[in-house]
Amino acid sequence: MLIEMPDARRDSTIRLLMAALQDLGYPSLAQALELESNVQLEHPAVSRLFEMLSQSSPHDQVCTTLSQLEPEVGMGTIEGMRFALSKMHYLQEIKARRFKEALQILQDELTPKTKDLIQVQQLAALMINGQHNTIKEDRESVISTIRRSIPPDLVAPRGRLEQLLKQAQQFQVANCVNYHFSSVEDDLLRDHGCARTLFEQIEQISLRGTSEVCSLAIGDTIVAGELDGTLEYKNETKLFHSRAVSKILLMPNGFLSSSLDERISCWRYEDDACKVEEPTRSVGQPVLDMTWIGNHLLVAVEALGGLQVFSFPSLTPLVTGIKTRIRPRHFVPNDENKILLLDTNGTIHRIVFQESKIRLEEERSFPGAASVSISRNTVLARYIDGKVALFPKASDISLLLSEDSDIALLSGDLVFIGTGSMVQIRSITDGHLYQTIDCKEKVNYLGFCEGRLAIATGQTITISKMCC
Repeated sequence: MLIEMPDARRDSTIRLLMAALQDLGYPSLAQALELESNVQLEHPAVSRLFEMLSQSSPHDQVCTTLSQLEPEVGMGTIEGMRFALSKMHYLQEIKARRFKEALQILQDELTPKTKDLIQVQQLAALMINGQHNTIKEDRESVISTIRRSIPPDLVAPRGRLEQLLKQAQQFQVANCVNYHFSSVEDDLLRDHGCARTLFEQIEQISLRGTSEVCSLAIGDTIVAGELDGTLEYKNETKLFHSRAVSKILLMPNGFLSSSLDERISCWRYEDDACKVEEPTRSVGQPVLDMTWIGNHLLVAVEALGGLQVFSFPSLTPLVTGIKTRIRPRHFVPNDENKILLLDTNGTIHRIVFQESKIRLEEERSFPGAASVSISRNTVLARYIDGKVALFPKASDISLLLSEDSDIALLSGDLVFIGTGSMVQIRSITDGHLYQTIDCKEKVNYLGFCEGRLAIATGQTITISKMCC
């Protein structure tokens, strides 16, 4: 099939192909293409110049050939090339200990051609200080300098075709309407094309309980906690807590559950069942959230100064509250290995635990925030009125993503927003909408871990995995 294109574009394309063949180590193929197409890869004077440089031809002959390019490239460019050649010639004379000839080159050729006196002084010092033994003749550097100075219509730039291919791939990735990665694929034979859906459903779990899911942990298995206190693990349903399950923490061979009924419980897997272990700790206040702090368990309860620390696995109290006017809301998920707390005023505090004492350090404030999560130095805040805003790279300038949401989550470089029965998946960078999932029922809970998205609706948990 003959591809029709203007003559100028055809000639440029052929020259790019010839340069690429030389870059790949196939000079004979490049020559064959040059003969077949009658298109010259380089201007004849350029070819002679590079041939003479590679063969270490006499300096005056190289300069004569270089002068033939002056009508094509202009006097200014030629003078820069002559300076590079004279510098190489100067270094050659010093290395051969022909100091009289070197001095002549310095005075007649180098000094008049540059305003950089420091460079001239450095070149002179090589001769004056007797450093001729350390001089290395960098011929390849001179050839590279001259090649960069010659316009592309006289010589095709090295690596130009590879550069164009990378630019084309980057353009395709940047303009992909679906989810895309920042890296460029190695496959040159196909256009970039992400899957139209970022997540595809792989599993649907039907729950036996009758209440809504309000807590979820995703690991090798999925453990769900419900508003009436029910815990569900695999095929087991246990109505253990008397009020809503506030948090589930996975651990090797088991999990911890906390509840608004003021209790924390430890569960261990035995075969396909799970059994509660003693002690079950009553903390005296409804438990809002819990997380690990070192080898201990940090608990947030519904009270002023409501932070408690327990040793694990004994659940022995180490700290039973702190003197502060703040009231906890939840611990802030983040990717910086910090222990962060959001209070009921919308302020984020960093928690420092040393010598059995807790210290709070205020970090940022988001007045009216009901929940906050942090990833890639970006904050996602969901407010009490349902608005969801993204604060890229710790900026005070927010990007409004939703006016009316029920739940929002930030994880990795993805934002998940649940509104009614719909879940939106957006970019952390600019809020670009990648995918919308219609769950048919109201979304009660969202969880994301290791490329798996869990969506709880009614008595069903739908698991989807990333497919791009």
